Amino acid sequence: MNCANLLGALGFACHRFPTGTLAVSTPFCFADGDVIHFYLDDFDSTVRIRDNSDTLFHLSTVGLDISDRKKWRFLRQLAEAHGLQLEDSGELTGRSQSTELPDLVRRYVGTLLKVVDYEREQRGMSDEAEQYLAEVEFYLRAWHADRNVVPHPQIVGMSGRLHTFDFEYGHQLVDAIRPNSNSTGSILRKAMDLVDDENASRILVVMDDREDTERAHAETAILSRMVSVLGMQQLRRVAGIPSSEH
Repeated sequence: MNCANLLGALGFACHRFPTGTLAVSTPFCFADGDVIHFYLDDFDSTVRIRDNSDTLFHLSTVGLDISDRKKWRFLRQLAEAHGLQLEDSGELTGRSQSTELPDLVRRYVGTLLKVVDYEREQRGMSDEAEQYLAEVEFYLRAWHADRNVVPHPQIVGMSGRLHTFDFEYGHQLVDAIRPNSNSTGSILRKAMDLVDDENASRILVVMDDREDTERAHAETAILSRMVSVLGMQQLRRVAGIPSSEH
């Protein structure tokens, strides 16, 4: 290891868009494992950091109600406490002199880590969600032992948004979800943003159909119009796990 590859080894990655905007992934994650990232725009002697409204979008995909701006108050207060702003558009932003970029990034990441704490408190199910992901990963490995399972791959969509999946499984991009409209909406938005890219055809959704089978079938019917969907019970069978085991 040397200085040239240290940042990559620590979990940082950077993608430059034709506009000059830099999309930076960090080793920090939301409660569900989605990678925390940010965008940087350079304006001569100043620099702007922003989230492209991804923070509120993420919270909506995990089931938190952000349907009106009154419910953004917690994020606005966190942002202001760290010298950032939450715009009326829902975008988290900050600006500083270019020489003060390290402090700007520190304040941005500090804000997002507080958001992670809030997410865990509101959801109250982080352990359960992590257990489900661990089960899916186990069954994927058992299904095709020759395929690599890489956690949290990121793909850039047509909009410039960074989309994080739960796993890269061989050539497939896997998201493991519970049957609810927020999760379904999140998957559909990802697929739409990747629709003109070969990555759209790589998406595989593992739907938890072990408890609410009827709801799982309904959400599967919606998703299967755009992406491949595999029920958790079927995944267990193809992985060689007897259906009587839980």
